[in-house]
Amino acid sequence: MKAKKIIPILLLTTLAGISLAACTSKKSNDKPIETSTSTSTSTTTQESTNESEGTFTAVIDGDVSQNETVDKSYRFLLKDVDSTDDPNDILPVMKNNGVVLNLEKSQLPDDFKIEDYKDGQKVKFIIKGLAPMTASIPPQVAGNAVKSLEKN
Repeated sequence: MKAKKIIPILLLTTLAGISLAACTSKKSNDKPIETSTSTSTSTTTQESTNESEGTFTAVIDGDVSQNETVDKSYRFLLKDVDSTDDPNDILPVMKNNGVVLNLEKSQLPDDFKIEDYKDGQKVKFIIKGLAPMTASIPPQVAGNAVKSLEKN
């Protein structure tokens, strides 16, 4: 009878000891990163981002639409995407099903007129770094990842 009571207690004690040992095992050589190292790392990251801009060409598929309710952004549905420079190898994601770019007026040419960007118009756009994209079909690129878009 006492053996039945002791076994669960021993089991719980053993599990608690293992858990405690796992939680407290920390390497003694873990050191905090110095501020100067962190600063140089962020500078390097910024430089890498600037160097990894990709330049792409595409054809507008349908009319460009404007989002009237939120931020007055413009929605470009693009097809036949190709690249002239793709250091991050993101073309395969856009090539099969096209891509949607949601852009603000500041990312477009100064003389931008929505009526000049019609179905079939060739455009060139630049994406900064490795752009975040949705998993939808076609994928959508976050507007802040697009440096510019212009007629080609």
